[in-house]
Amino acid sequence: AVPVLLAARGYILTPPLTYATKLLTSGGEGGMVIGGDAEALARVRDAHTYDERSDLAPRWNYKLTDLQAAVGLVQLSRFEDFIARRREIARRYGERLAVSSLELPGDPPDGRDVYHRYVVSLPDSWIDENGGEGPRRAIDKLEEKGIAARRPVFKPLHALMGESGFPGAESAWMRHLSLPIYPTMTDDEADAVAEAVLSLFPDEAPK
Repeated sequence: AVPVLLAARGYILTPPLTYATKLLTSGGEGGMVIGGDAEALARVRDAHTYDERSDLAPRWNYKLTDLQAAVGLVQLSRFEDFIARRREIARRYGERLAVSSLELPGDPPDGRDVYHRYVVSLPDSWIDENGGEGPRRAIDKLEEKGIAARRPVFKPLHALMGESGFPGAESAWMRHLSLPIYPTMTDDEADAVAEAVLSLFPDEAPK
C-alpha cells in the first residue's frame, strides 16, 4: 500500500480516521501517524504524552480512546476489502455513465485508484450555462432525486485566504462533482445514482 511504501522511505504520514468519506474510520477526532524516520516518530510519541514530564515542552492530549483504537484496528484488517468494493462501485459507475456527457475518473498509468471519492468532470455545456454554480446546480438537481452529491472541496484554499490568480484551481472547483461511493453501498444504490446522474448529463454527441 502507498502509505506503507512512503513510510518505509522515511515520510511521516497522518491518515485521518474520522471523516465520513475517508477510507478508514474509528469515530471521534484525529488519526494515526505512519513513518520510517525513527527520530521523527520519537518526537511524535513524546508530543502525545504530556503528564509527569519534567520539562515544559509543548505536548497535547490528542490520543484515540481504547474503543476508537479497537474500531480502527478492525477497520484496518478489512482495508483491502473496502478498497476492492470501492473499485467495484467505480467500475459499475464507469460502465453505466460511459454514455453520459461527463468526464469520468480512472486508474493512473502507474497505479490504481482507491476511489476515496468518485469525482466527475461536468461537461462544457453545463459550465457555459451555469458558470461557477455548475456543481451547486447539479447537487440541487440530484438532491431532488434523493442523491447526495458534493463538491470535492467546499472552496479552493486561495479563496478562503482571500487570494486570487489561481485559474487552474478555480476551473477545477467550477467543473468537478463528487458522487456517492462507500464500501457498504449496494449495487442497486449505485445503479440508482448512475441513473439519476445520467438523466442530468446524457450523451451530447450528435446522433
